[in-house]
Amino acid sequence: MKIKLTLSKQITIIFITAFTITLTLLSIFLTRSLGDIYETVIYDRLESEGKALSFYLDTANYRPAENIGFISYYDDLTNYVVSEFLPTFVDPMTISLLLKKADMQIDTSANYINTVNDELLYYSIFKYHGFFDIVEDRCIIVLTDNTIKNQLVKETFLKLFFYGFIAFSIGYLIILLWTRYLVAGIKTIKNGIYSMNKTFYKEDIPLKRCDELGELVISINTMREQIYTNNKTKQELIQGISHDLKTPIAVIKSYAEAVEDGLSSPMDAASITLKQTKRLNEKVNNLLNLTRLDYITVNYDNMDSVRLDLIVSELLTGYSYQTTATFDVVCNQAIFDGDTNSWRIAIENILDNAIHYTKSVIQIRMDDHYLSIYNDGVPVDEAYMNSMFKPYEKSADGVFGLGLSIVYKTVNLYGYTIEVKNQDDGVYFIISR
Repeated sequence: MKIKLTLSKQITIIFITAFTITLTLLSIFLTRSLGDIYETVIYDRLESEGKALSFYLDTANYRPAENIGFISYYDDLTNYVVSEFLPTFVDPMTISLLLKKADMQIDTSANYINTVNDELLYYSIFKYHGFFDIVEDRCIIVLTDNTIKNQLVKETFLKLFFYGFIAFSIGYLIILLWTRYLVAGIKTIKNGIYSMNKTFYKEDIPLKRCDELGELVISINTMREQIYTNNKTKQELIQGISHDLKTPIAVIKSYAEAVEDGLSSPMDAASITLKQTKRLNEKVNNLLNLTRLDYITVNYDNMDSVRLDLIVSELLTGYSYQTTATFDVVCNQAIFDGDTNSWRIAIENILDNAIHYTKSVIQIRMDDHYLSIYNDGVPVDEAYMNSMFKPYEKSADGVFGLGLSIVYKTVNLYGYTIEVKNQDDGVYFIISR
């Protein structure tokens, strides 16, 4: 069974683990690196005791510091004084060795460390030379075991633990506050995402932050806006399709009823029905073309080179019988990226629009990755300019459909842009890269 841990618990566990490991490594490092410092402290204490002892001619009544002992003698090695405290492992044989060591020492003072009976012994030997016959030569051996060092280590660990505890408390408090701030932001994002479905993606996530969570919220809000726009476009598209298909279906229905009631001849009804069926077929084909472009957008990997000049020439052959407008064409070789069928449908829709609005002249100019189609009709209403490529967007004269939307999708799919420019005497549709 998987153990569920909240983010705050995970961060807390990581912090405690990291802090414990760091403190442990720091303790080991300090213990090893402070070894020389501990020994210096020990020898400083031994030196202080040695100086203090040097002022006592009779050391029998002298009481050294805790855990420190001494051996003192004058010229005679056999006549020495030993303090009440001596490490338990310092036996008479060890005392004899220390006296011989002191006798052999040339320097006035020296520090030593030896292992005696598997125990560490720190000691310093101080030699004082007498003058004339007033003061005899004197030797003082001050010694201690590992107790002082252990005390120093213990004090260091206690201080380290104390300051470590303070650092841990402050660090944990900071981590706790930061975690709450972080989790609060995540909960806001979570609740915002849950509420999007209830509000139909109308509301942004209300979180302003200058970090990665803030960037995530910006991305989510951008996605929300795109989903909202797509849903709105989809709804408008469904409404447009319903309205667009309703008229020819109503006409066909009314003529069928008229024939049934004997109010219209079958020939007239058949003619009207055929005409409306063609309209329906065109509208269905436009829907299929729009859906096809959406499919290509998702699944299109490779683009071919298309001779757009050949497509335009082929289309103009058919249009010459459908309009009295004059076609002014400068048809250089024009290579475009994409597929032939998509470009044919897009150009056909632009030409249909041009024929619908032209007065007398349609100009076409082409080159590689460039196409302009001009008609001398009424300029496009500025209020309609920004929305004319939306599906079923109604123009100033009430015309609407999918044609320009198909053009816009095709152009963007293959990496081109389309621009509509009003002139005093007409309109340019320019496709370029």
